[in-house]
Amino acid sequence: MENSDLRLNIVMLGDTNVGKSCLLTRFIKQRFIEKIPFKAIEYQTIPLISFNKVVTLQIWNFMGNKDYQKTIPSHYYSKADGFIVVYDITSDQSFLNARTLWMSQVLKNAQYSYKVLVGNKCDLTINRSVSQLTAKQFSEIVGVENIETSAKSGMNVENLFLSLVDKITEKKLCNIGNDETDIVQFSSDKSKLLPRQTRRL
Repeated sequence: MENSDLRLNIVMLGDTNVGKSCLLTRFIKQRFIEKIPFKAIEYQTIPLISFNKVVTLQIWNFMGNKDYQKTIPSHYYSKADGFIVVYDITSDQSFLNARTLWMSQVLKNAQYSYKVLVGNKCDLTINRSVSQLTAKQFSEIVGVENIETSAKSGMNVENLFLSLVDKITEKKLCNIGNDETDIVQFSSDKSKLLPRQTRRL
């Protein structure tokens, strides 16, 4: 989008079949598609309004094969503003890989980007094998956010993406300095921007 004020890059990582493409499709198209054609790299953009700025959100979704993970170019880590690492709440193995493979690489190569650990398929609670407490404890230890979503029902999908854009945009505008004070109102403690709101254009 040529007229955007900001361009934000978010990278999605996680094992195959954890529902990354379904989450992305739910957010972009606002509907659930169970069978999505396989792609090594999926790329989507969406225009948003965040803190009175027109934002072009660019989302890169990478294939979940562990061998492919080793070939992801380093610039995807260094250029990303935020990361969404997804696991399946019904799969202990996907959670293990999210911690030791995907999030480990993000923490190593993108120390200053925002990171969210996402437990997808929370509509399948009857088959849950990864507890919310376990995921929360890990997230607190490594200093990342944690949320559970359902691409099928739409639960927390909008909140996941828009909240992440909120945080990234806020950080970028704070870094710009006082030139933005005529557009963005600061709170009394100067540490947060008001209002915290990102919406679809």
